[in-house]
Amino acid sequence: MQLPKAVRNILLVLLFIWIIHGPIVDIFVDWLWFDSLGYLDVYKTRLYARLALWVVGFGIAAGFVAFNIRHASVQQPLDYERISMTMAELEIRPERIRNIVRAILGLWIVLPALFFGGVAQAHWLEFLAWRNQVPFGIADSV
Repeated sequence: MQLPKAVRNILLVLLFIWIIHGPIVDIFVDWLWFDSLGYLDVYKTRLYARLALWVVGFGIAAGFVAFNIRHASVQQPLDYERISMTMAELEIRPERIRNIVRAILGLWIVLPALFFGGVAQAHWLEFLAWRNQVPFGIADSV
């Protein structure tokens, strides 16, 4: 059973809102709190560092996985005609199988990249400490 396109789109929008509303509320509350204390610039620095680290982590992971998938598909391409013949009783056209494989490979790229982006953004404090390091006048004895 397949849902009508309008219902499916409404459900996807509701799912997106359900997933994203928590972080947006957290950001908004923290924004107001830091602003009320007069430290909004501190919060913006933290927020921008986390966002930048997430984008970099996501991009590196997505690029790495996509490169490896591309390399594997060049070395050993899929034979969609043969897959279609194997699944003859389901009567799936090769174009449909190709679309399904592309969707699965897209998820295979995005899901680990989301994870690695999340891991990278969690290290915002270490990144800012490294980025804004200053000498403190003591020579290293080693």
